Amino acid sequence: MIKLPTKNLYYGAELPEGCKQCLLGKKMVLFTNSNCGDTCYYCPLSQLRRTTPIPYANERPIYKPEEVIEEAELMGSTGASMTGGDPIFAVDRMLLYGNLLKEYFGKDYHIHIYTRGTNANDALFKKIRPVVDEIRFHMRSNRDFKLVEKATRLDWEVGVEIPIHPLPLERQRFLKKIILFLDELKKKTKKSLFINLNELEYSETNYRELLKRGYKPRLDNPNAIDGSKEAAIEIIKWAEENADITVHFCPSASKDQVQLPRRLFNRAVHVAQPFDYIEEEGVHQGLLIRGVIRNKGIISIPKKTWSLLIRELAKLTNEPLYYFVYDKEKDQLLTNALLLDEYKDEILNLLEKFGLKEYVVLGISEEYPTATRLETEFLPIS
Repeated sequence: MIKLPTKNLYYGAELPEGCKQCLLGKKMVLFTNSNCGDTCYYCPLSQLRRTTPIPYANERPIYKPEEVIEEAELMGSTGASMTGGDPIFAVDRMLLYGNLLKEYFGKDYHIHIYTRGTNANDALFKKIRPVVDEIRFHMRSNRDFKLVEKATRLDWEVGVEIPIHPLPLERQRFLKKIILFLDELKKKTKKSLFINLNELEYSETNYRELLKRGYKPRLDNPNAIDGSKEAAIEIIKWAEENADITVHFCPSASKDQVQLPRRLFNRAVHVAQPFDYIEEEGVHQGLLIRGVIRNKGIISIPKKTWSLLIRELAKLTNEPLYYFVYDKEKDQLLTNALLLDEYKDEILNLLEKFGLKEYVVLGISEEYPTATRLETEFLPIS
């Protein structure tokens, strides 16, 4: 068993390509649709994503196909993970986005999909193969074995991805059955097959059902289910003795503390203003630190006034004009956090001359570099 610095565990030759890119924060998460045709009680999908007809690229809602390309560029992605719902239930959209990405970035742009496989068949597999490099099945019943076997007839990476439950024991027996099946299939097809075991997680939509079934949160990570990691370790140890495929455990902590921060950092590098500071380490990796002069919302400040203020601030601080940017979305000026703090008193005097001192607040903002620009902290300095 190999333990990675990211806390992922695996046995086998190597991780699937999709996982490698995801751990580097290079995979764009492409939410194609909300429907999957199933009703898994442990599904962690948010209420919004369960009901929305709108696709998303990372945190960004997509209204035009070209916005998928824009988001992929903004985060410097080398691949995309198509999920849902189930991308197969939105196959036309999946093909549209997949073709756009392959045409723009080239055939090496890696696309994998996560599917329940409902209604999938040979014809569908052949239809989507030109844009899909790796297919992962969420296996739940014996009927899925034939489906996975059919998928191996095409030239792409094939695997299984399911959350690992600490109980009941029937689930562990089913997992072992899947692993032995994949092992035999590997011998037959000479393909490198894999199974990903995701740590079972709590969410706002599934926690009642999980609690009802006796699941409890981990003490060291309340988002994860107690016993899920331990069950995965036992399965990997068993696989080492009984099979020759890649068995990979992806913990909740890896997603929250490695994959997401790295993806945020990659996007921050592309969207940051010249004066922004980007957090480089830890769980805050990728967040933008910036100084702001924010309208309190008491009065409406004309854009012309903001423009005049920018010129005076540039003169005052002896910095170029581009060090001060009007942020229309949040009705504020953005600048360097240290510069704002250094010139705080002089800037307040300038604002008083403009008649704005009581209507704005100076502060240091920490926000996500995503389309939503969620602000995680605001520290007033005036």
